[in-house]
Order: sequence, then structure tokens, then C-alpha cells
Amino acid sequence: MSSRTIKKLLLSLIVVGILSTFTVGGTYAIFNGQTSDPNQTFQSGTMVMTNTVGAGAPCYSDAVAINLNVNASCTTLFSTGQLYPIASTNPLLTTVGYANVAISSAAVDASSVAINSTLDTTLTAYMPKCDATNTTGATVTGGTNPCCPGDAFGAGVLPGTNNPCPTGSLDFFIQEYTNSSYSTATSSCAFPVSTTTACAYTDDTLGSFFGQYHAATNTLSLGALTHGTTRYFRVVVAEPIDAGNGLQGETATLSLVWHMQ
Repeated sequence: MSSRTIKKLLLSLIVVGILSTFTVGGTYAIFNGQTSDPNQTFQSGTMVMTNTVGAGAPCYSDAVAINLNVNASCTTLFSTGQLYPIASTNPLLTTVGYANVAISSAAVDASSVAINSTLDTTLTAYMPKCDATNTTGATVTGGTNPCCPGDAFGAGVLPGTNNPCPTGSLDFFIQEYTNSSYSTATSSCAFPVSTTTACAYTDDTLGSFFGQYHAATNTLSLGALTHGTTRYFRVVVAEPIDAGNGLQGETATLSLVWHMQ
């Protein structure tokens, strides 16, 4: 074979090699694909509650245990001394135990810095405790448990027990107002019946509330609490107009929890 022929063959091989390189490169590009979802961001918001009873000092949910956002040391709603049966179906507030409570989704810390909630929440309430005892110094004790749900409200037993209850517990209601004037003209009932009108005094409703709403898993829903806003409630306890002798010399000690989530 002549040297010229050998040179032609080598050139052919070089061309084939170059073509092969281009061919492989093109095939590799066809079988590749790529997409991207960049810069995902997750942010948490803030939730803080203020509980103000009457003209008292505000109680902040983050003041005691900021990591839990729970404060169990807010102002007592009322301590009535001794109740006596109300004189009408619409008694004067001076004859009942009551408190006005403002619940807000905002607070001000010790440095007067506003700490507003950034999240809209749902407001609920429940009664984890209602203990009945004999009234100290009472010469007669009737023996009716003022915390009992009563037979008119279902099972008629105290929460967590099998103890039956007679009817005859105290009247109890939660009424909401549109502003801090607490005018009946701008109120609606939250419990015992959710209505757009004022609450009515109804026998056994303290026991009914305690029987139904006594734990964090059994709560009365009060609807939305928009961040940075305040809602106004009146909590009332009264001895029924038709109270029986069984309520003589009896005391009820209760706790009410307000919860936002």
C-alpha cells in the first residue's frame, strides 16, 4: 500500500473520530432535563391574649410562661359573698355575681412595647373547675350541689364521676357586647343559647356549662378573634328565682379559662 493511500485512510479515521465525538455529544444533550423550585420560605406568626376584668389591670398570656403563652393568674371575676334568690326574671346586677371581661388579641409588654397578634384566631371558653362546699358559718346546708348539670341537661352527672345530680343549680350566662359600654342594646347571648338578643336567666345553666365545657377538649366556641381586636363579655351567676331549700348554705368555687388558637 502506498504512503498516499495510508494518509487517506488516516484522514478518514480522523474525520470519523470527529464525527463520532459530535454525535455522542448531541445524544447526551437530548437525554438531560432539569427544573428548580427555589427559595421556599416558612414564617410563624404571633399570638398573644389580654384578659381585662372590669377596670382592673390587664393580664397577659405571655407574662408568666412565654414559651407556653399561658397565664393562670388573672383577676378573679367576682366573689359575691352570699347570693339570695333573684327577685324577678330580669334582676338588678346588684343582686347577682357578675363581671365584665375584655378579651383582646394584643398586649403591651413591661417596656410599653405593643406586642400584637399577627394571626386571626378562634376564641373558646371552658370551666375546668366547679367545686361545691358548705358555706362557712351557715346554720343550714341544703345539700344540693350548685355545680350539678341537672337531669334536664343529659346524663345529669358531674364531669368525670358517676354521681347523679338533682336539678336546682345556679343560673349562669355569658353575654357579649359590641363595645366597652356594655349596653344591653348592643348585646347578644353566647351561652346558654346563642342568640342575637340578651341572655335570659335560666335554672341549672351553671351546671350545664360545667357539664358540657369542662376541659380543653370540651370547649364553648365563641367564634373568631381577629388579630389586634377586642371582644367584650359579661359573665353572670345568679341564684334562681325559684331556688329550692337545697341551695341554702352551699358554695360554688369555679374557674373560667379563655383560650385562643
